[in-house]
Amino acid sequence: MLQTSFSVEEHEQLRALIAGQRQAALATLHQGRPAISMVTYAQDPDGNFLLHLSALAQHTSDLLARPELALLICEPDTGARNPQTLQRLSIEGRALLLKRDSAEYEAAKTIALLGTAMQQATSRLQEVAENDPVPQVRDAAAEALTKVKQQ
Repeated sequence: MLQTSFSVEEHEQLRALIAGQRQAALATLHQGRPAISMVTYAQDPDGNFLLHLSALAQHTSDLLARPELALLICEPDTGARNPQTLQRLSIEGRALLLKRDSAEYEAAKTIALLGTAMQQATSRLQEVAENDPVPQVRDAAAEALTKVKQQ
């Protein structure tokens, strides 16, 4: 069943899932047959997904020939619970090629780099909040992490 409207809580969960992951499964059509690969992604301020793909990759050729695609973003499986209950989001869309010498490409590249840096910083804050031996440092990291997640 395709769900297109979400409650405020569901929207927040989806936003957190998208922001908390760095990779997705990309489905394309390769010579009329389904093909799937892993890609990294970022989102622009309008919510569009940005994929930085190699010109040598088969999925890039597939998308240039036929731009329809699907992405699957899934919560990591830690083995702690039934994998069928993991949060996941399937997205269908069309690829739009950004030319390397365009302002849009440079903006997308900056967004992707900032997103990666933010995820790394958030991950480090989480690690410090959970593991630092000094309680004041743990508390400060936890507070900073809460503020980052609210943005």
